[in-house]
Amino acid sequence: MQQQPALSAEEQQWLADISKQYGLAKVSFKQLLLRVNIIPVSMALAQGIDESGWGTSYFAIEANALFGEHLAKGGTHYVESRTGHIKVAAFDYLYQGVASYMHNLNSTHAYREMWQLRQQLAPSNRGITGKQLIPSLLDYSVRGQVYVDDLLNLIKWHDLGAYDNAVLQTDVEARLLMFSRKK
Repeated sequence: MQQQPALSAEEQQWLADISKQYGLAKVSFKQLLLRVNIIPVSMALAQGIDESGWGTSYFAIEANALFGEHLAKGGTHYVESRTGHIKVAAFDYLYQGVASYMHNLNSTHAYREMWQLRQQLAPSNRGITGKQLIPSLLDYSVRGQVYVDDLLNLIKWHDLGAYDNAVLQTDVEARLLMFSRKK
């Protein structure tokens, strides 16, 4: 078995910080890999579509809240429903809302079943898909199984699974080519 190289002080600090962010009492590679891992694109798209009404909901427009995350304990940045009965976490930028959604799925114990399923599927060396993980999201919504079924139907009817293996191109030439095709 090959020995892993020693971590620098900076790398050790980064691991300690991310372990704390994900609620771990100590640095554990095994526990970090359980928590900080893939969220399939199709799953995120289906949840964003369902929770925000294709980005048209009040919360999506007013608060960049695509995933229906309720205000966390101690949270201060929120928007209320028009009736005042629901407080949803608000974000200045869409990126923040997506990052919060990812952190929520990877740190909230209600999604432990998803973490374990993801860990079981990882060794197969096939891409983990939204269709595989969505059944473990019964606790994401009070709608339970109806919510899960709605997400699976969104993936099926809009072929969202095609995005699970998407790779973003980062070189300038690829971006220019992409924009030139849109004209």
